Amino acid sequence: RELFEESLEINREIGYKRGVVVNLHNLGELCWREGDVPKAQYYFAESEALADEIGWRPGVVINSLFLNYFRVRDGHIEDGTSELRSALAEAQQLEHREGMAVGRFLLGSVLIEQGAEEEGDDLIAQAKQIADEIGMRDLLEDIARRATQAAGSTSAGKPLPNA
Repeated sequence: RELFEESLEINREIGYKRGVVVNLHNLGELCWREGDVPKAQYYFAESEALADEIGWRPGVVINSLFLNYFRVRDGHIEDGTSELRSALAEAQQLEHREGMAVGRFLLGSVLIEQGAEEEGDDLIAQAKQIADEIGMRDLLEDIARRATQAAGSTSAGKPLPNA
């Protein structure tokens, strides 16, 4: 975490706004993986706002994916799921591979929770393939963790293939 925070400060000092967007996003992912959702939401929202301010659509999209995932988790199921789908579609349009992988994982996860296991499992399998291709180790770990959790629960869907 210290390295992300240090990098964030350096990018702020030199005025490299895209670097600030990336560092804020990375801090959001770190907090999310640590279970600090409020702090993760804060970092994702800050990152999304700055990305929008500088007109960097990939930065907007990747943060929007997470923020809408949290909206679903907070009970805004229809709106959050719809916005997740929209953000994933934009990631695909931009050919933003990281966003395509993350979006498939997050959308697939909420769809499984909503009972759409086949579509959710397909999306997560696609996320795994993209993450494998571009070397997203953290996402691959998230997918493996989800598969392990799913294997122990009848309501969380089937285990992912090759996870």
